[in-house]
Amino acid sequence: WMCNERQLVQGYLTQKNNNAHKNAFGGLPRNMRLMYVHAYQSYVWNHMVSERVKMFGFDKAVEGDLVMVEGASEGSTGPVLGKRKQEPEVEDDQDVTWEGNHPKQVRVLSAEEAARTSIFDVVLPLPGVSVQYPQHALGEMYRSKMAEDGLDMEDMGHVSKEFNLSGDYRRMVTMAQDLEWNVIKYTDQKADLQLSDFEIVTQNRRNASGSVDLPSTQSSPKKDCQDSEDTFKALRICFTLQSSQYATMCVRELLKENTAEAAGF
Repeated sequence: WMCNERQLVQGYLTQKNNNAHKNAFGGLPRNMRLMYVHAYQSYVWNHMVSERVKMFGFDKAVEGDLVMVEGASEGSTGPVLGKRKQEPEVEDDQDVTWEGNHPKQVRVLSAEEAARTSIFDVVLPLPGVSVQYPQHALGEMYRSKMAEDGLDMEDMGHVSKEFNLSGDYRRMVTMAQDLEWNVIKYTDQKADLQLSDFEIVTQNRRNASGSVDLPSTQSSPKKDCQDSEDTFKALRICFTLQSSQYATMCVRELLKENTAEAAGF
């Protein structure tokens, strides 16, 4: 119960010196320490996206926005920021720190380029030592936001290599892929409307081995279910998202619901 919180308090009780904050935080598991740091990066990024939408909307690119070089249109005149370097071979659970140039190249859009660039190509940086920032008012807002937390955007390095994060780029707006949907009618409110992956795999194994089919725990809705007072409807949605994209936000856009208000904030 509250393991991380108790670990922090215990750290402060045993580390009564000038490095109390660092040592107490260092007592947490490494993956948890990094989660907190990455959470701050995402917090800043989310705040900057909100500010970008307030200033320029979310339907078009504007002069000073950043786009990945791979998605650049031909005839580009904007400066390229970040020199490509060969990425090292690392394990999936290792963190990579780019102390110099980031392996991803971005460039600044001119006014002419912005007019023909899709908003889906615009990226915003997660704070770090190796990223570039938008070349319009949002760039200064990054600086102000991090200054509120005692951070200097121009000096994001840290004596501890563990916290010397390079930063990254995320697309500001994206689109779900492989979108499918269908309406399901059902009568039992306690029944599962869809088999879990485990149930599907187990069922396939039984079929392959010729075993006798066991009764499914799912009360599958019948297609010929007639509308009545006891009939309910459910919407089943399937889609694919890329890394750092979340189904909760996709569903929010589909439902047009303010998640902050729904959560009671």
